[in-house]
Amino acid sequence: QLTLASQLNFDKETLAKTRAQQQNTKRAEDDWVVVTSDEEENDSENKNFKNEFDISFPARQSVVTLRKFKAHQTADLEDFITLLDQNPIDLENLRKISVNGIPSVIRPIVWKILLGYMSIHQNIRTQSINQKRAAYWELYREYETIRLEKVHVENEKQISLDVQRMHPHNYEKLFNLEIIKTVLIRVLSIYVYQNPKRGYWQGLNELPAPFFALFLSSRFCCEVEDLPNVSSEIIERSFVKGNNLEADIYWCLSCMLESIEKHYIIDSDGNIDYIRAENQIKSILKLVDKQLFDSIEQRGIIFAGVGVRWMICLMVRELSLENLLRLWDSYFAQGEQQSNFHLCFCVAYLVYWRNRLINRTFESAMHALQNAETQSWSHEQIRQLVSSAQKILNYLKEQFVDCENASQLVLQTALEFQVVETALNLMQKHSKK
Repeated sequence: QLTLASQLNFDKETLAKTRAQQQNTKRAEDDWVVVTSDEEENDSENKNFKNEFDISFPARQSVVTLRKFKAHQTADLEDFITLLDQNPIDLENLRKISVNGIPSVIRPIVWKILLGYMSIHQNIRTQSINQKRAAYWELYREYETIRLEKVHVENEKQISLDVQRMHPHNYEKLFNLEIIKTVLIRVLSIYVYQNPKRGYWQGLNELPAPFFALFLSSRFCCEVEDLPNVSSEIIERSFVKGNNLEADIYWCLSCMLESIEKHYIIDSDGNIDYIRAENQIKSILKLVDKQLFDSIEQRGIIFAGVGVRWMICLMVRELSLENLLRLWDSYFAQGEQQSNFHLCFCVAYLVYWRNRLINRTFESAMHALQNAETQSWSHEQIRQLVSSAQKILNYLKEQFVDCENASQLVLQTALEFQVVETALNLMQKHSKK
């Protein structure tokens, strides 16, 4: 088997050549560098990879132009390749370097590993992922036999309505394609069928979109922002029945939602318990910025519409797709802390807008949140918010230790189960004492 380093064709000689190209190439677009492999026009290299969606798919990216590849990302890419070439992969270290962002050329494979969809063991990786892909299409055939039952008809009707209303900024053309809508409805319907306790909630339809964009861009060896330029005929051919792309989207969505299951607490009526999540964010905000908390609490600002959207859509509607991918790098790198990190990110997001919220009228503050100019944000702004969210989460962990004087083992166990709620309750008891 080829090692991942050889699949990606980024050995030391190639990296040296890449650096030389970077020094000689000057682009007007914010120091973007064009990296081209010597084998770019040699199709014989591709004959070794019959299935372009299997574990070896990065090999296709080693024989094409890696467009818009930042010069400063090269060292990061070396670190990732070193880790990914291990057997088994050191998952803890992979998470550590992924928190700061994943190079786009290997983001699909890293996401699959971080989510637990792809094995860290090379010897079983291809077999296990092919079994899961086959299992998805078995679920599809099973669902087809019962989809006309009343409950499934009603679910599919609501899913279809929500999918028709999806218009991701700058990607309207892509998500208006009938094939994309059809696959979205199918993936979501099968997910709801497989998870009746969670069921379907409005906003769930937004969550597969980043996976669609990311895996399609990998399929066509382009950046995500170039997808609107890909012809609809080519995209449609990517979703023939039995395709691996659709199966990967389904399983990554399932893995993500499973990892943040406690984030979507279902109440006795079968609805998501937003109040509990809202209270957690308010409690964290009170610790981080008491003045902003008091101002928001007095006006009832946070969850009068927009806050619920943050919670159930994981910031999909707030950020551009490119920035969302960067944010989700950090989410998935958190492992079991993903749900808690998202709560902390929501708090960091509120604090970012504090000057537009503090001591403002309800109408003024709501207008500021609903019309936040985030679609044009840079990666640096996302990086700053991610850094703030991580500091808030670390602060909660430190406070928990201080309040309870617990051993690291007890701390780890508590953090795995309702860290925010547990830590805040203990801190409140401690403050009273």
